Amino acid sequence: MMKYVSQAFWLLLFIPVLVFAQTPQEKEKYVMLDDLYKAKQYEKAIPPLNWFLKNKPDFHKNIYIKGYNLYHNLVKETSDAQQKAKYQDKALAIYDMRVKHFGEEAKVMNQKGHYAFFYWGSRPDKVNDLFKLYTKIIALNGNNTYYRSVSNYMYMISQQYRKGNITGKEVVDAYDKLTSIINANMPKYPQHWTEVKNYVDDTFKKIIRSKSKEGKPMLSCEFVNLYYMPNYHKNPNDIETIKEIMRLLIEIRKTNPSAPCGQDSTFAIMSEKLFKATPTYEGALLVISIYKKQKNYAKVEELINQLPDFAKTSKEKASAYYAIAKAKRSAGNKTSARNFALKAAAADAKLASKAYNLIGDMYYNSGQICTNKNPVLNRVVYIAAYEMYQKAGNATKMAKAKVQCPDIVDAHTYGMQKGQLISVGCWIGGKVKLMLR
Repeated sequence: MMKYVSQAFWLLLFIPVLVFAQTPQEKEKYVMLDDLYKAKQYEKAIPPLNWFLKNKPDFHKNIYIKGYNLYHNLVKETSDAQQKAKYQDKALAIYDMRVKHFGEEAKVMNQKGHYAFFYWGSRPDKVNDLFKLYTKIIALNGNNTYYRSVSNYMYMISQQYRKGNITGKEVVDAYDKLTSIINANMPKYPQHWTEVKNYVDDTFKKIIRSKSKEGKPMLSCEFVNLYYMPNYHKNPNDIETIKEIMRLLIEIRKTNPSAPCGQDSTFAIMSEKLFKATPTYEGALLVISIYKKQKNYAKVEELINQLPDFAKTSKEKASAYYAIAKAKRSAGNKTSARNFALKAAAADAKLASKAYNLIGDMYYNSGQICTNKNPVLNRVVYIAAYEMYQKAGNATKMAKAKVQCPDIVDAHTYGMQKGQLISVGCWIGGKVKLMLR
């Protein structure tokens, strides 16, 4: 057999590894392997590599490092698909051999996973093996998992769910585990892990909004109650958890308006907590609408009265005043209702018509309570209603109110004339010009 150089020279050069050689043959085989590897004669380096793997597998872990790197290079060099696949499988198998004889399983599997994703990801016969490998990598490495492996695993989770190989619970458990790993690493390497977080979150959202192999959507009321509500009950003031639950419930209601979730008191409480954390005009309207459906009118009134504080534009301010006006009217507080309706009209001209109509209706409907023995004064509220309808530009209601105005005969009997100022009285107050029918 060819001698590459003198044994003494190689002993000095490779003493860190050759010190483990116990026979001349071991030294010779190692020198041959190393020399051919460095010369990039990877095919010729396979025989001495195989000799170690068969006859001296516990010689040194460097054998395995050279071994899988040797095959990685052969993968790059060959264009033959079948041969490439053989080289890929051989390279990955050597990682397992290294673990068997030299341990460091977590570290070595992390390294194996990097190449396995590219080697096996597009091979149908290896997809399940790849998923099992990555499940093991995550379990072994935890927070020490390579950031790219986290993204790769989330991709495989999506694949496996679509094929019906894993359940919704397994998807959620995997997502929670990966999120924990991301959160642990984010402070140290924000650039890499922010990208990973965005991918994992986006993929998870796509999964839960998709349908399983059986055609059933994962995202449902049962899904939220089973996997998200326990986290809320554990920490009911965690705004991020509330935000996620609210997003999911809104998504469910979009696709299935009759879904039972998102209609109970817990949903209302979460909505209010979210609103208080980030108060906005739109958020207040949402919470108000929820409490209205639940007939919790005390909460509705409380929040409606706060609406002007959240309004940022004149339009929002006018809408807030108008909402309060309607609430006050419903509560029987007519004077306050009128005041807020007038504020609404002043804040936004586009809302003035509705505001004046509201006041007109209150005046018109007060005919039963604002009574007077004088038949003319008994109907003066309808004149006040007419004037408000006129401001609103509502011809239909103007005509309706005019029919109820004082009769010309009664006015003559009581010595009153058309156009004279008459006090309205009652809660309405003010004066109107006498209008007759």
